[in-house]
Amino acid sequence: MRRSQAAGGAGLAVVLLVGGCTAHDPDMPGLTASPTAESTPTATPTPTSTASKIAGTVVDLSDAELGIVFDDVPDLSGDEADVHNWIATFEVEYWRTMTTNTVSPAMSVMASPEVQARMDRMAANNTASGLEVGGELSVTISRIAVSGDTAVGWVCDDFRGAAFADPSGEYTPEQMGADVPIAKDVSLVRGVGEGQWTVATLEDAGSC
Repeated sequence: MRRSQAAGGAGLAVVLLVGGCTAHDPDMPGLTASPTAESTPTATPTPTSTASKIAGTVVDLSDAELGIVFDDVPDLSGDEADVHNWIATFEVEYWRTMTTNTVSPAMSVMASPEVQARMDRMAANNTASGLEVGGELSVTISRIAVSGDTAVGWVCDDFRGAAFADPSGEYTPEQMGADVPIAKDVSLVRGVGEGQWTVATLEDAGSC
């Protein structure tokens, strides 16, 4: 029965990973297994060089080595394109944080203190839970709207290509309760640099 208990505890951790504030499950065992044999994180790029490769033009930030794919990349321009790129950059560093259980240094310059704190809790809780994540995350970004120095967007995170492990073995997304894509609303504020935006808040928005 240990396997089912481990999967249940890890499922709570996944809720935290996608943006909630669920507390660490004290019954979750420490991790010895690895979800992927070739899970080597790529070097962390600076947000400026990633999100602002072409100011005012949408950039597809899919990264096969990291394991993140952006679906249905929209054709936007101007502020809307810049906002899209910063949300995409955040998603890249979010997934990097999730797959390493170490908060990406890029978060310190692209996310509000509130969002940074959530990333800190995510990494700390999943490290304490012994949860390891690999595989692939598919992301869709849409509903970009800009009003002056503020903006909003909508993200759909699809974990069905992800892999999960704990000391009892490896688990499918369905076993982890991650087989339904999860939506979140993102708000941003304009930064000081050209085309720069900061992720201000993340709000869970159900399934997608």
